[in-house]
Amino acid sequence: YVNSKSGQYKEFIEAKNRQVVGLTATPYRLDRAEGGSILKFLTRVRPRIFSKVIYCCQIGELLSKGYLADLHYYDLTTLDLRRVRSNSTGADYDERSLLAEYERSGFYDKLSNTVVKVLQPKSGIPRKGVLVFTAFTREARQLVDKLQSLGVNAAIVTGDTPKKEREAILEGFKRREIKVVANVGVLTTGFDYPALDTVVFGTPDEISRAILSDGRPRYQTF
Repeated sequence: YVNSKSGQYKEFIEAKNRQVVGLTATPYRLDRAEGGSILKFLTRVRPRIFSKVIYCCQIGELLSKGYLADLHYYDLTTLDLRRVRSNSTGADYDERSLLAEYERSGFYDKLSNTVVKVLQPKSGIPRKGVLVFTAFTREARQLVDKLQSLGVNAAIVTGDTPKKEREAILEGFKRREIKVVANVGVLTTGFDYPALDTVVFGTPDEISRAILSDGRPRYQTF
């Protein structure tokens, strides 16, 4: 973790005393300031490991060259985030405040109805898979329970899911045996499924985490 003074990357680099080239899809880190948390470019954080950018490739360029899939977005916003307070760091939303807005807006039912709807595309072509991001375990569990009651094979993955169980769920998802996977802050990184064609964002995220989540269905198969 390059932000931390005691981070393993920093210790490793200093111990080896070598020139290092870093590769990242999100070249910014969250940092604290007087007015709250702000995003800083990787070369401007302290302690600084990387001092300059030698090459930058934007999402638009990757799209135009066919390395990333273009996406169709549908805004299904149901929350009034003006009602939601930030937490003490200013980096995310206060959980109690967010849960209260979930209750007020009927978010749980709307999320379930949205996923049921995307499982029935007008084209008639079955979805290859639906990956759902949620902020809390509660809505993920409610979603999976509803889908299973409708005969849809769905599963939930959280930070508490045992490794073997998680691997089995994701393998079943990739084999299209499991139609929907709801995850609670787990599959933002390190999960690649090029055939994935549908993602539902059921969580209000800060920008860097949202970009990571957005990347899950973008990777093309070559």
